[in-house]
Amino acid sequence: RRPCRAAAGRYRGAHAGSPGLPIEIVGATDGLEVNRAELAELDLIIPDHMGGWSDSTIGNALSHWLCWYQVVDTQRPTCIFDDRAFLRHDFVPRVLGLLEALPADWDMVQLGFNTDSIIEIAISPDCHYRGSFAGGYSTADDMEKFARVATAVAPMRLYNSFGTFAYLVTPAGAQKLIDSCFPLAAYPVPAPMLKRQITAGNIDGMVNRNYSSMQAYVCFPPIALHARQKATSAQVVETPPAEASELMGELKAAFRVRQEDIIAGSYGEMLEGAKVEQNP
Repeated sequence: RRPCRAAAGRYRGAHAGSPGLPIEIVGATDGLEVNRAELAELDLIIPDHMGGWSDSTIGNALSHWLCWYQVVDTQRPTCIFDDRAFLRHDFVPRVLGLLEALPADWDMVQLGFNTDSIIEIAISPDCHYRGSFAGGYSTADDMEKFARVATAVAPMRLYNSFGTFAYLVTPAGAQKLIDSCFPLAAYPVPAPMLKRQITAGNIDGMVNRNYSSMQAYVCFPPIALHARQKATSAQVVETPPAEASELMGELKAAFRVRQEDIIAGSYGEMLEGAKVEQNP
């Protein structure tokens, strides 16, 4: 992101009670610099199926992509924050508790989620909770109150949620996200509670559509939030079921080409390129 955004993020974290974590600020992709033709050549987007994707949301997705490659490269589980994130004062001990409670094969833990949208978690293997939220956090005062919350938390198996501003990811999880979220396109996103077809228009939607096939969890209640803005989760577009089915067929056909490229051995070059972009 631009320096002013990074500075704002550091201020908000400190102002809301950031616990003094060692934080590396990663150079991110500015939406103003997105070149769709180049991204298509790199097989990072499917240009004819971008739907509601804006240059800004593409840039944000590429920023996460670069972070995921770094996690794979270092082979270390990593906590990734957006510059919007506010953390609870007890963030560090709560994260340590989550890590002790998680199964050995976990891929990703969402530490906060968009409270203007929906969530689906497993109460037990045979019972899921699907719901939404009343109210939310929107002002600096609200964030300060949230930072002082000290309730116990637990990892819950996650199936549906929006928000990628604070999460833990393992190297295996990061590789799964790289493989499943790119190339970017307006893929259908499962959201049973909404009872309508939606399509991805940002990285939230792309990640969300993979939770059920990953070992994905959510910290509940959350230990990170961001100031809620109207339609933060709504980079999604309603799609009639017939059109969605046809679209998925076309996307699968387009994706086969990328699978062949990966089999041909392009991973090393992509990783090296990611490292260069991240450390200009």
